[in-house]
Amino acid sequence: MKLILIIEDNSGIAELISNTLVDNGYRTLVADSGSRALELIKKEPVDMIILDYSLPDMDGKEIINGIMEANIDMPPFIVSTGRGDEQLAVDMMKLGAFDYLIKDRSLISRLPDVVAKLDHDIQRELDLKNAQQALKESEERFRNFVEKSTDFFVKITNQGQIVYISPNWENHLGFPSNKLAPLGFFKQIHPDDLKVFRKIVVDTSKKENQDFISSYRIQDSAGNWKYHEVKGFSLKEEKSVFVNCISRDVTESVLAEKTIAREVFWAEEKEKKRLAEQLHEGIGPLISAIKMGMGRIKSLKNFESSELEVINYCDGLIDNAVNQVRNIANDLMPSIIHDFGLVKALSSIVAKTNKNGTSKITLTVEEPLVESDRITSVIIYRAVHKLIEHTIKYISTPSIAIVLFAQNNSLCLTFSHAGNYLPEAKVIGQKTIDIEIENIRKRIGSLDGLMVLDQKSGVTRKITIKIPC
Repeated sequence: MKLILIIEDNSGIAELISNTLVDNGYRTLVADSGSRALELIKKEPVDMIILDYSLPDMDGKEIINGIMEANIDMPPFIVSTGRGDEQLAVDMMKLGAFDYLIKDRSLISRLPDVVAKLDHDIQRELDLKNAQQALKESEERFRNFVEKSTDFFVKITNQGQIVYISPNWENHLGFPSNKLAPLGFFKQIHPDDLKVFRKIVVDTSKKENQDFISSYRIQDSAGNWKYHEVKGFSLKEEKSVFVNCISRDVTESVLAEKTIAREVFWAEEKEKKRLAEQLHEGIGPLISAIKMGMGRIKSLKNFESSELEVINYCDGLIDNAVNQVRNIANDLMPSIIHDFGLVKALSSIVAKTNKNGTSKITLTVEEPLVESDRITSVIIYRAVHKLIEHTIKYISTPSIAIVLFAQNNSLCLTFSHAGNYLPEAKVIGQKTIDIEIENIRKRIGSLDGLMVLDQKSGVTRKITIKIPC
């Protein structure tokens, strides 16, 4: 319940004003002089004042000055004055009075509405003040969170212009954040990640309250690339929509995963090599000996036609076994790469697959190629082999185009096809297909390589592989 101080030297008018305010739900104090009013307001804070301008000991201006000299915040006040003193009331309103009341017959009838209106304005001002304080505290908490967080915050436009960047970027990248701001955020993103990340930001900024999860690499002052996972959301401020990005450095975990993937890859290659050697040096000679034994059996005597048919049938099975052992050994350890290089190895896969008539594959090699080590060659060879198998397995009579080329000291390959998924692919589902593609991507990533998928209508139409040499 708000407390109102009535400063009025006419006891009758003071009593009428007090009774009216009490009836309307207020508490009141009455002072019949300026000095008495100052005593009361120093003892107990009041919410508003109804001030008679002309008092025996001081006028309205002197009372206001006295309150301010006592270091008391001047409460909202209404001036009451006699008829003919309207100019004085206007002067008081210039000093901050909310309204004025003429002491006539309408005084008591007008009083509740004027006080209620002032009360409403006081409450609105208080609510606004509380909201501003809450906003200030919220901004302070957010600032503390941003500045002390291990995550990195940046607010950008859809063109990558930096609106705000948290101070901890400076230690992370090794140069002041104010140096990054003029360049724009996109300038520091790895070229291989930029196209995808830029598109995500642009799409997110088209509508407020959109969010995304992505990743990118960003370069520090020493030229090293750091891996970031990023969560972002769009937020409209005034007429513009900005994208807020909260990034986390995951470089250590990514490099650890790549190291593990590389070790797993080499463990698999060693095991494949061991199996290939066993086939070549153990089972291969054994089958060859059986083949020779069958030849000797055929030369021992003249067999009846039925017996000779069985022997020839077994001889044919042995030939198939020899071919299968040779093929398995070659798949496990493609010696063609070591003997003739990657291009000949890829040409061999293409020629062999085209003979089956299930697809049409073209291989284009753009010279000159950068020199690649055996690891890179094996990974690309296996990736192409798996992609061809994957495409023939799930795509109806595909037409496949493979292009091998060099770019910025990296060995690159594009694998594109035309065709639609077979019913079998729809049965196993997109998730299973994505897992198979992801396994290839992990092998490429183990050598710091990149694999980008270009999908249309849910079908992967083009795959680009890039491995630094």
